[in-house]
Amino acid sequence: MKHFMIGTMIFISNINVTIGTPPQTFSLALDTNSAVTWVIDSACYTDYCVGWTVSDYDKNQYFTFRLFSVKYSNGDEASGWVASDVFKFSGFNISRAEFGLAEEVNKHVGFEPIDGYFGVGWPTFDVDGMTPPIWNITNQMDQQMFTIWLDRHPGFLEYGNNGGQITIGGLDVQNCDANYNWIPLNTVAEWEFKLDSFSISSYTDSKTVAAISDVGKSFIGAPYWALNKIEKFTYASYDLEQDIYFVHCNRTGLPDFIFTIGGIEYHVPQSEYVLDLNMSNGMCVLAVYELKFNGFSPTWILGDSFIRSYCQAYDMQNRRVGFSKAHHSQIH
Repeated sequence: MKHFMIGTMIFISNINVTIGTPPQTFSLALDTNSAVTWVIDSACYTDYCVGWTVSDYDKNQYFTFRLFSVKYSNGDEASGWVASDVFKFSGFNISRAEFGLAEEVNKHVGFEPIDGYFGVGWPTFDVDGMTPPIWNITNQMDQQMFTIWLDRHPGFLEYGNNGGQITIGGLDVQNCDANYNWIPLNTVAEWEFKLDSFSISSYTDSKTVAAISDVGKSFIGAPYWALNKIEKFTYASYDLEQDIYFVHCNRTGLPDFIFTIGGIEYHVPQSEYVLDLNMSNGMCVLAVYELKFNGFSPTWILGDSFIRSYCQAYDMQNRRVGFSKAHHSQIH
């Protein structure tokens, strides 16, 4: 079992990996909703490729002639070729790992402080024949699982700060309660499970629906009918131009979000879903957005606002997700 620090880069949880010989270091956005791992190719010279990117990959003789392409729900897109090279992370070593080399990325990627994505989702779709690195090391793990703990401390959203820890090959019992509550997956396409109900103040929605745990999402994605109640009970206001809900930072005593999963209640307090980004107008951001339902997508996405409250254990072998109360030295 190995522990690996997660960095924070303005609503992005990132990990550092090295690729090639001699090794090149890359900062990749951690994503539990996709299995694709890719880095920006040194041959990519568009403005978006050289925007905020720190590193790009100088490919060598392990370049292949297979294409890859990926699109994310947050608007990020990348496409290019598949490469194979030495790949190291968290003390694990893969002699020939396949990953994408992005020759094209869209503007969303160009404005993010990352060199690519590190996918730890289920390799059911969108991997273009690649075996994702996290699935390539299952024979090196003590247990075929990984656990994510996200910290909350002063400055936890600031660029470059340590934002948490990923434990590969076991459970995190240092930053999380030792008792994990397990829920089976609905499908092996995503880290998706059944959510029994959602409550806030006097409102309860008791319909059993699908939800996913997604460290790639900073906010909680909610259906419109629940979001209307959240807006009411948090006294939030919607900014159409920015597509964000705001709450007065001086407002206190807001009710918890209560998610019931597997018969157990999980409370997300105001300190997690109201974020003070030091805006000049005294407003804070409500870390919730409307999740458009298309008949196939989950009804809820439990992003970082939920994960900071509860560690997430992703059991690859037994196809389940575990939740455990997260420990924080300072809560503000």
